[in-house]
Amino acid sequence: MPDDAIGLRLTDHIVRMVQDTVLQQLLLWSGAGLALIALLTGFMGWWLVGRALTPVAAMTDTARRISEQHLHERLALTGPDDELHRLAGTFDSMLDRLEKSFESRRRFVANASHELRTPLAVQRTSLEVGLADPLPEGLADVREDLLAMNRDAETLIASLLLLARSDLGLDEDETEESDLRDAAHQAVGRLLPQAEEKKVSLELAADGPMPVIGTRCCCAI
Repeated sequence: MPDDAIGLRLTDHIVRMVQDTVLQQLLLWSGAGLALIALLTGFMGWWLVGRALTPVAAMTDTARRISEQHLHERLALTGPDDELHRLAGTFDSMLDRLEKSFESRRRFVANASHELRTPLAVQRTSLEVGLADPLPEGLADVREDLLAMNRDAETLIASLLLLARSDLGLDEDETEESDLRDAAHQAVGRLLPQAEEKKVSLELAADGPMPVIGTRCCCAI
């Protein structure tokens, strides 16, 4: 009996050791499997999200690039007819309407420029030809005053048309860095005779340069 009891205890101890070992191995492999599954799941999720957001990133880049100078560009999203595809189609339709509107404004400014400048050019030619030298005393000054007013009107119309067109965007070669002090000095010089006639004092206070990016004719107005 004692030998049988010792044998049973030994067998029971070995069985428990085997069970503990198997349980430890099971826990170890289960943990490794769960970690691997979590890693694969995270990678698959990242890949799927990346594929899903790729059209959104492309739409964002295109939308940032589109401006008044690039209204002809479109998203042109390809793929299944889902919410993103319909959103891109709506955005492209809006760009079509904007492009037509901007093009209409460009044509209007071009037509207005022609219609406004032509009469002034005709008036200037009539003054130069009709009041050519020699002139009676006093008419020469009148001619110069009329020509000066004509030139000022031409400059003003050109500036206003350029200002209207600037809303649609100007080319880089149409803009330059100018100093507002030059325009201010010219304005004071034009108004100084009238100011002296009316006994009004004109002074220009400009301590330093006043650089701006634009066109000289727009700075002049």
